[in-house]
Amino acid sequence: MSKSKIITLRVSDYELSELKKRADAQGVSMSDLLKFSALANDGLSTLDKQRIYTHLNIIKDNARQIVRDYEDNYSSKIIKEADDLWQLLS
Repeated sequence: MSKSKIITLRVSDYELSELKKRADAQGVSMSDLLKFSALANDGLSTLDKQRIYTHLNIIKDNARQIVRDYEDNYSSKIIKEADDLWQLLS
């Protein structure tokens, strides 16, 4: 998709500083940060959802290891809850 359109946005010094901090923290450009935020359907950008998905998978992997090592059935519930949460977000 060709990106040939430019928009102008007026912000205060504080807002500019905050936008820069958030973009840096997420490792994206300010332009991408604003686009991701504006185009998010449910308040979560694609980048937010990717990060949540990554963390949920880490939680699930840890819970699986607990189930395997200690035969803890409660950890199976954690895995299901993580799956249910992802379904709500996607």
